[in-house]
Amino acid sequence: KHPQIKNKTRIIIADGLFGVFDRGEGEGKKVWKTFNNDFPKSIFISKDPVAIDSVMASIIIKERAKHQLKSLSTEYLNDAMNNGLGIYELSSESGKYSKIRYKEVLL
Repeated sequence: KHPQIKNKTRIIIADGLFGVFDRGEGEGKKVWKTFNNDFPKSIFISKDPVAIDSVMASIIIKERAKHQLKSLSTEYLNDAMNNGLGIYELSSESGKYSKIRYKEVLL
């Protein structure tokens, strides 16, 4: 929330090439059911730190459900939004967002 940081243009880049949906328990990298039994092979880019975490949390929540794992808390994202740090929203069942401008680019 510090004005020297908050009001500056920033870009957040997150590595989702392999991704961890199970807190790293067990050995080795694990393929994801939601990515057709492959790795996510994804890079996330945003100007909003809360929105990027919301999108990644949505993807992890969906994968954890496929493995019958308990969903993890996203309350910290709601707190961040309430403190004016960005937009918090989890995707709908169809993977859509109403508040976050999400665009998938395939290369």
